[in-house]
Amino acid sequence: MKRRHFVVVLLVLVAMMFAPNTTLAQTKKPAGKTTTAKTAPTSKAGPVAKAALLLDLNTASKADLVALPGIGQYTAGAVLSFAFRRAAAILDTNAARVLTRFFALPPEQQTSSFLWTVARQVTPSGQAHLFNQAIMDLGAMICVARTPRCSVCPLRTGCRSAREE
Repeated sequence: MKRRHFVVVLLVLVAMMFAPNTTLAQTKKPAGKTTTAKTAPTSKAGPVAKAALLLDLNTASKADLVALPGIGQYTAGAVLSFAFRRAAAILDTNAARVLTRFFALPPEQQTSSFLWTVARQVTPSGQAHLFNQAIMDLGAMICVARTPRCSVCPLRTGCRSAREE
């Protein structure tokens, strides 16, 4: 199964989890091609679940994905970045730690909304998927929570929190 098809199926399954009374029905496209559409006569989540199936992920924005039930900023960014190679920031615990240390952010700036702003500003548009994977790996293996390994960090020269070892 191609990566994009897998992502569509995953989003549909998430939407169905939040709309358990929905069913899948076959509908015809004008060209005679059969497609699967979502119907939800008794579910309040029906329109959102239907939107998940009709969403064109090639042109969908992060806001479009976040509007789906069960999809947050991180998941939307990861889908856009990793599956579709689009410019989208992600912010997990590891990435937040790297950004906080690299920029030596004071406690009042270590909020989720501020860190998301920083992540969006530093994520390169052409290679977001590589940057996102690298910052998560860096936070998981080198810039770890308890004892960061600053001496082997590739960002050491620019890091405002690098420790002398």
